[in-house]
Amino acid sequence: MWQFRGRGKPVVVVRYVDEPLAEGSGDRIDIRGEAYLQVDISRVGIPPVDQPAPANASDESLAGTVIADARAIAGGFEGYGQSWIGVRDRPRPFRVMVLKAPTRIVVDVYSG
Repeated sequence: MWQFRGRGKPVVVVRYVDEPLAEGSGDRIDIRGEAYLQVDISRVGIPPVDQPAPANASDESLAGTVIADARAIAGGFEGYGQSWIGVRDRPRPFRVMVLKAPTRIVVDVYSG
């Protein structure tokens, strides 16, 4: 889940990718998992490149789930950022929700 301040309505695109690569540089993102969800987020207040990034998900918070790793949003160039979710063992169905008060994006990965 990502939570934002302000009233902007985020635009989010989530998809499986073969390899987690940073937008622009093409550098590989070091993330655990056998399948990778790339989360592209725009139109919200994203920390600028020169600001400290939010913390990644802790191993303790992911224990016992189908999520192997989850990276905080990175980027912040022109209101656009990326995040990644490493999924254990295989690509799984998922759904994306945008919630209000406060503005949040939720990616729900099927665990069955």
